[in-house]
Parts: sequence; C-alpha cells; structure tokens
Amino acid sequence: MRAFLRQLWLVEGTIGRVAYAGAGISAFAVKFGVDWSIARAFGGHWRLINYWHLAGANITPSEFAALLAAGPTVLSRRVAKA
Repeated sequence: MRAFLRQLWLVEGTIGRVAYAGAGISAFAVKFGVDWSIARAFGGHWRLINYWHLAGANITPSEFAALLAAGPTVLSRRVAKA
C-alpha cells in the first residue's frame, strides 16, 4: 500500500486507469467529508446537489450538461492554437 501511494505522487512513470479513478473518488470522498463537516459546524446542510451551485452561479442541470458537452471541444481548440 505504501508503494502504491508513493507511486501516485511521483512525476515519473504511469498509473493505471483504475488506480487513477480510485484516487479521484477517494479525494472527492475526503472533500465531501470536509465540506459536510464545515457546513454542520455552522448549522447548515451539505448534500451532493450543493456542488451544482458553483460559487453562487445557480447553474441548472441542463446548463451544466451543456458545459460538460462543450468542454472537450473548447479545450481541444485551445491546445491546437498553442
């Protein structure tokens, strides 16, 4: 396990898709736990749906889906120009 965690933070080498996904899901679980704890400490509630409201932007689910769909296209054009 220690070798796996060390490999995760190295700049050299590669890591598999499953390990990468597992690290991302684990990091999100920790982030959600911290956000939930802070909200509870101040008397609030924190749910997964709260991540939809990015910085008070009040993005609707359909707008968020459109952003996700357009993201790869926008990013690929920026990379091509650089």
